[in-house]
Amino acid sequence: MAKSDFLSRTRLFLEVLNEESLNQAAESLGKSTPQVSREIAKLEQELHVKLFTRLPTGIRVTREGAKFAEQILPLIERFDTLEESLIRETDQEINLFLPITEGTELFQKWIARFAEANPDVRVNSRIRDPNAGQNGGYFNYQVVLEREPADDTLVAVRICSVPLVCVAAPAYLAKAGTPESPEDLLRHLIRVSSREMELPVTLHETGTGRSYTVPTGHAGDSGLVLALKNRVLEGGGIGIAVPRYLVESELETGDLIEVLPDWQIEPEVMWLLRPQSRFPSDAGQKLARWFRKEASENPSLTVSERLNVFGKPAPTDLLRRDL
Repeated sequence: MAKSDFLSRTRLFLEVLNEESLNQAAESLGKSTPQVSREIAKLEQELHVKLFTRLPTGIRVTREGAKFAEQILPLIERFDTLEESLIRETDQEINLFLPITEGTELFQKWIARFAEANPDVRVNSRIRDPNAGQNGGYFNYQVVLEREPADDTLVAVRICSVPLVCVAAPAYLAKAGTPESPEDLLRHLIRVSSREMELPVTLHETGTGRSYTVPTGHAGDSGLVLALKNRVLEGGGIGIAVPRYLVESELETGDLIEVLPDWQIEPEVMWLLRPQSRFPSDAGQKLARWFRKEASENPSLTVSERLNVFGKPAPTDLLRRDL
C-alpha cells in the first residue's frame, strides 16, 4: 500500500464524513461519485473494516468508521500544520519548466518583467528539451500546450489560447500557386511542426461548418516550430498550424502570406500546471495572473474571461474557481 495513496484516501474519507454524502463530497473534490466510492472501498479493504453503511437514502458512518476518524483526525491536522509550514518556507521560489518555442519567444520576456515587478519572488526557469525528458532537477510548475490537460493529478490553469495559421512565402506561392481549398494543399510541399504531427490537423471553414483534415503524413518534413518557420521563410513550402504570434511581424511586413484565411484551425491552449495542494503558493498565483495579463496584451493570443481550472484547486486558487 503506497503511503501517499493511503493519505489521499483518508482525506477523501474525512470529506465524505464531513459532507455526509458521497455526491456532495465528490462535487467538493472535483471528482465523480463513482471515483469517490471506489476510493472509499479501497480504503476499507486496506483497513479491513467497513467505514460506511450504504442506505437507500444515502450513507451512514459505522462505529468502526467513527473510531477511525477520531484517531486519524489529530494526525492529519498535525501533518497539515507541518506541510503548510514547509510550503510557506519555500513560498517565494518557483521552479518552472517551459516549452522550447514559447519559452524562448514569450516566457523569458514575461518572466523578466515579472521579476522586476515582484523582486521578492524568485523564478528558476528552464527550457524543456523535448529530446531529453525532464532534464533532471525539481520543477513544481510547468507550461504545456495541450487542447485539454492530460494529467488529471495536476492542477491546470488556462493561460491563453494560441491561434494557428497556414503561411507561405510570396516567392513559393508565385512559383507553386496559391491553394484555393484545403484539398489543394496535397499538391504542395507542406510542413508541420513535430508536436502537430501527433494530431490530425483539421481546418474548419468560417461560417459554413465544412471541415477538412490534412493528412500530416503528406508533410515534407517536421521539426521544431522555429526551424519550420525558417524553412517556410526561405520558400520551402507551406507551414501548417504555425502559431500566429510567431509569424505576426512577417505577416505585417509581407514576408509571409496567410494561406486559406477563411479556414480556421482549432487553437492550441497554453496551461500552467502545478501539483495539487491545499496550501497553494501565493507566488504561484501571482505568476499565473501575470502570465494571463501578458498574454492579454499580445494581439496574437486569446485570453478568455472565464478562468478554466482543471484538477482540484484549493478554494483560494487564483481569481475564482470555474470547473
